[in-house]
Amino acid sequence: MRNRAARNGVAMVVCALALALTGCAGSGEGVRVEGPSEIPRAQARADAADTENVHVETPPTPPPVFDGVRVNIAEGQTVGVGTPISVTFARPVPKAERVAVERQLKVTTDVGSEGSWGWVEDRRPADGQRVDFRPRTSWQPGTKVTIEVGAGLTRHFTIGRTA
Repeated sequence: MRNRAARNGVAMVVCALALALTGCAGSGEGVRVEGPSEIPRAQARADAADTENVHVETPPTPPPVFDGVRVNIAEGQTVGVGTPISVTFARPVPKAERVAVERQLKVTTDVGSEGSWGWVEDRRPADGQRVDFRPRTSWQPGTKVTIEVGAGLTRHFTIGRTA
């Protein structure tokens, strides 16, 4: 009896979750959904034989669009082997948010260069308003670089020869 009550409770939770995700409201007479379901089968699945194991996947969150962000390198520009990539935000980024912001900054090269981001701590710009990417070693001349800042900004540039 206890097992049956637990299954009924889980079934109710599954139904409530399905209703919440599709945006439908039941009236006690069943749920009527017009058109294709809002939830693809790969995202929400409840196995009728095993109502205790419900699997719900959330769709990936698209990268944010950073308003007022600037990159120090123009599209198509050729820069020197020691040039960092500087991304300046319209407002300072709090320390608690910096790791999440860095995950939205993507640097790719045609030669697989490695590097890291470092936040500029200064009064001008304000602390945490700018982050710089520096390669582990100097850029290799002729390297093609792409920087993506969230979903709103992409730049392609080339590393020039050494002086």
